[in-house]
Amino acid sequence: MPNLDLRQPASAPVRPTQSTEPSEDFRLFFTTQPPGAELAVVFLHGLDGHFWNTWGPEDAPGSFPLRLADELPHAAIALFDYPARLQRFLQDPDHTLHRIAQAWARHLVEDLFPRFSRIYILGYCLGGLITTLALRELEDEGRLPSFSEASEHQRFDVLLLDVPHRWPEGHLGFSKVFELDDQVLGKNAEFWQRQVEASGGLKPHILLSRPGSWITPMDPTAGLGSEWVHQLDLSHEELVQSPGEGGFETLEWVVECIGAEI
Repeated sequence: MPNLDLRQPASAPVRPTQSTEPSEDFRLFFTTQPPGAELAVVFLHGLDGHFWNTWGPEDAPGSFPLRLADELPHAAIALFDYPARLQRFLQDPDHTLHRIAQAWARHLVEDLFPRFSRIYILGYCLGGLITTLALRELEDEGRLPSFSEASEHQRFDVLLLDVPHRWPEGHLGFSKVFELDDQVLGKNAEFWQRQVEASGGLKPHILLSRPGSWITPMDPTAGLGSEWVHQLDLSHEELVQSPGEGGFETLEWVVECIGAEI
């Protein structure tokens, strides 16, 4: 794979464009698609979030995805849109995390795995849970590619931002709403432990907000070693809301995670 020069200026960012004909609820948008891009970064928002507005100013060029595009001018930057309002989960029995994970898995297989040799998924809150469920489903079905130097897919990392591992007391209602009991969450943890212990290129990177800023105490590290976990003195919302300009620690962390592998 050719080396990627992070110092070249980015092409002008564009509003998201759709990758394939979507279902009514699930869409994958690309904000930038440089010709011949081998690296893709995909953003997944969290509960009650919006595929674009979650990441900072709606119309300003300082939103998280567009700032990342400036830092990684040769990367394709995309966003996965799914209905994330809590009311939708409460009122529609057919709207489940399993359904969203199936749709996301389909986009991974059809739109990302065939096109890019290096993929980074930035899953925030519920978006990280959905990504984990999608990857587990692909693994169970034998459709998860082998990520190694010997395969066409050399790297696939998942950046998990404030993703819950266990529900704390007082928030156990989420378990019923999302059909995520300790057994399911435990299997999620086991999945990532296997990836860390394996020699392949599918790895997690965990970013946490400041203690007490969200529905802590939780154990988002899922038993992983400290080398996979980083924490910033930011609230749950500040973790992904780009200030538009100036310093943004989460952006710096993401660029460091990706740049270390280039």
